[in-house]
This record gives sequence, structure tokens and C-alpha cells, in this order.
Amino acid sequence: MAIKISGTIPPLTTRTKKQASARLLFFSGGSALAGFSRTLKKHTQNSQHLITTFDSGGCSAQLRKFFKMPAVGDIRNRLLALADNKQPAVSHLIHILGLRFAKQGSPDCLKQTLLSLTDLENPLYASVGLDSSKTIIFYLNYFAQHMPADFDLRNSSVGNLCLAAAYLHHNRNLQAVIDEFSRLLALQGKVYPVINGYYDLTAELIDGRVVSGQHKLTGKEVSPLTCKIKSVYLTAPENHHLPVEICAEKEVLDSIKHAELICYPPGSFYSSVIANLLPKGIGHTISKNPCHKVYIPNLAKDPEQLDMSLLDCVQTILKYLKKDAPNASNINLLSWVLMDENQYSLADKQDIDAIIELGINIKTSVLISQRSAPYYDPTLLSECLTSLAQ
Repeated sequence: MAIKISGTIPPLTTRTKKQASARLLFFSGGSALAGFSRTLKKHTQNSQHLITTFDSGGCSAQLRKFFKMPAVGDIRNRLLALADNKQPAVSHLIHILGLRFAKQGSPDCLKQTLLSLTDLENPLYASVGLDSSKTIIFYLNYFAQHMPADFDLRNSSVGNLCLAAAYLHHNRNLQAVIDEFSRLLALQGKVYPVINGYYDLTAELIDGRVVSGQHKLTGKEVSPLTCKIKSVYLTAPENHHLPVEICAEKEVLDSIKHAELICYPPGSFYSSVIANLLPKGIGHTISKNPCHKVYIPNLAKDPEQLDMSLLDCVQTILKYLKKDAPNASNINLLSWVLMDENQYSLADKQDIDAIIELGINIKTSVLISQRSAPYYDPTLLSECLTSLAQ
């Protein structure tokens, strides 16, 4: 049967110093964990976020196409979520980096809007520190100078343009860009790109079709998949039929090595969670860290989990981790499945028994509140996870 978390989770006011600085590590994309991250930073300011760089839709698609660069939209999203918004200047900077250009307008009009943002006298900068203002202006001006003539600014994210310009300015070192913006935003956590390169996430469906591009899997920008995903892998944009082996960044492996709790969190199952497990070195490093590894199942319907049970999800996580750590035991890759008590009572008991037979424990706690239902309560989940860190 399920093993429940023993005892009660202490309130924030009585939490230990260790819990308040817990090094929780998340494999995730952007939007699914953004709201949770804004709450999590109240419980620990030392969380680690490994972010996918394969987003092929929206503003990221154009930046990737024109500059042959990794996607920065999910990274921007997480940076803004973890920023110290209690500082007035940072709060205003969050606002600026969160702005988007108009969805409609002529190219000349939109270009003028961009140029207006390179003027220090623009009222937007009145409440932002001088150094931060100059940094944002520098990167927007840099982007304006390097922007292709046919770049479409409609609905483009100001933050994405800044990150893209900084990426080019920093000789295509994405971690250096993240570190710079982390300082500007007084980040209450750490953000790492899982890889620093221009690659696509490609899926093979069970009917043999190959679908390339993260945005084609999520069901947000195009119609949801009607056929189950068989496997996913990384490819070069010019050849979607040939998988490529990419090594994870050193900073990523170091963050995994020193994590006190590793989380496979809610979010798009393949494009946010599994995609982060594909680079070489990830599975091996996870297996060597003695901390607990927790899978938190989705509550919302995920188009990427078509025809997948809870057991299927657990087995899929293990499958991709074992590609890099073939001799690792299951429990060294995934210790627990963490479930809300009510969700556990509704779960398929055969799935639960099969997961336990794999050597993985089921842990339950109250994770959904009346206010948050039918989704996880970010405060309850944050308190639960920080209490479990080793």
C-alpha cells in the first residue's frame, strides 16, 4: 500500500534553516511551473530550475529561425517568476521584460515602438535603476541593429528580444546571459538551460509518423495529437529523422550532483519533463545523487500523455533515464510518486501495485486545497517538497 508522509509539515514560521534554503531541483519547461515558482521562492530561495530550450512556437520560433539559437521564452518565464518582486525597481523591471509588442501593426510602426524602448527618457524606465535601464536599452538597441529586415515584431516579447541580443553579444553563451539577468532581477533561485544549442524535439508516433517541433506536441498552437507518442529524441533542424547525442552543460550536471531533492514536476510530459532528460550525462548524474527523486503527476489533461496511464508515465521516465544509466536501480532514478490523498484514492490500484513492484514508493499528502482545486495548491506543494529535502 502507499507509504504516507509521516508527521505534519511545519508552518513556514517554524521551518528549519535547512528547509528555508532547500536545494530543490526541477526538470521543467516554462508556463506550467511559473505560478508555482512564484510561491516556491517564499519557501526556499535556493531552488534549481533546469529549463528546456527547444520551444519552437511563438516568438521563440522566429528567434531560433533567424539567429540559429536555443529558445529563450521558457527561460524568460522562469526568470521573471523567480525575480525578487518585493524590490520596487525589480518589480518594474519584471513589468518591462514581460511586455509584448502589439499583435497588429505595420512593420514601421512596430519598429518605432522598439526604438522608443531604447530611449532612457521613456517613462517605463523612471522607476528602474539606472544600471538596469542602461542594460535593457543596450540589448534592445543591439537587437534593433541586428534584427533581420523581415523579422516580425508582432506579439514579440520584450524579454525574449533582450535575452536573444544578450546571447549574441555574449558569444552565444546562454548561461552567461542567464547569470547577468539573474543579477538584474535579484533572482531567488537558479536557472540553467539544459543545453546551449540549436536543436529540435522530435517525436515518433506509434503509427510511424515523425513529428518535429515542440509546439506540435503540446496541443497549444496546433491541434492536439491523435496518436500516442512512441519515443522522443533531439534532432538538428536540418534533419529531423536522425537523432543526435548532446551532452548536458557542466553547470546542469553540477546542479544535479548537489541537489537535495530532484523533482519531475507537473507540466507537458514529453516537451517539458522528458526533453530535459535526453542530454547525455543527465541520467547518470541523477543515479549517483543519493537524494530522493520525486515524480509529481499532472492533474490537468496533457495532450502529450494521450493513452498513458500513471504506470506508463513512471515507466517512461525510467526508460529515458536508463538510456544514460543502464545499470542504475529504479529507486536511484525515481524514489517516490507524490500524490494528493484524494487523487490517490481515485487512482487505478493495479497501476499503484505495479509501481510499488518496481521498487518505487507512493507517498501521499494533502496537496490540493479548496482554493486551488482541481490543481495543486502551490503553498501546500512547496511546503511538502521543502520538508522532504535531504
